[in-house]
Amino acid sequence: MKLKTVAGGDTDTGAFTLVEMLVTIAVIAILAALLFPAITGVREKANDTKCVSNLRQMGAGLMLYVADHDGALIPGAVASQEGGLTLWFNALDAYMGNQEEGNLSNFASGRRPAWQRCPSKVFKETEMDHFSVGYGWNYYGDNAGHDGFGLYPGDYNADGSSSGGHGGSSRLAEVTKPAKTIIIADSKDIDVAPSATHQNIYLYPPPATGQRASRHSGRGNYLMVDGHVESLPPDLEGYTSYFIKAQ
Repeated sequence: MKLKTVAGGDTDTGAFTLVEMLVTIAVIAILAALLFPAITGVREKANDTKCVSNLRQMGAGLMLYVADHDGALIPGAVASQEGGLTLWFNALDAYMGNQEEGNLSNFASGRRPAWQRCPSKVFKETEMDHFSVGYGWNYYGDNAGHDGFGLYPGDYNADGSSSGGHGGSSRLAEVTKPAKTIIIADSKDIDVAPSATHQNIYLYPPPATGQRASRHSGRGNYLMVDGHVESLPPDLEGYTSYFIKAQ
């Protein structure tokens, strides 16, 4: 930017030259290019931290549920007396501090409780439905020979009674490897087809790598039955088809 002296000795500031403007724009572009990855990394780290916090809260809520239901874990789904299904996140909602009128777990909108939403898995408002959840339940969970956490027959309903072969759940005491058994985790990434939205609320077993999350720097977050959370790659190497770590 050139300066020129006018009568009386005052200095008059002139306009930027074209070269100066181009240099300034180039410097700004370089700075933006350097800062953008850092900003993106900070945002992703914050999303990952929030996701882990959600899962830990679910683990705490799950233990409250177990205490209220004679040691029984939440079933993946159970037929309600009014018809339809009560899904695992419906049952958990009451233990997650939801004080609002009605069961927000059933809302096909952004009003869905924050604990059900992984911040790195964002649904479009027009795509929201009852299954628009960021986390999946261990559909194939197995322990002590029972089809534990999923929709398949189990020994007990949520109230501790016999399941009658449908909508069953397991008792916490039956989980032989609580620190190595996944129960809730990031569900499949956002590219779930409309005909397969159940993939948003359940986990599907290895080796179906494409049906598991990799949205946290190529990994997903997994809640174990004992309440701790692990970051794991989508191939879940070392885990059985029941989401139990073999060794």
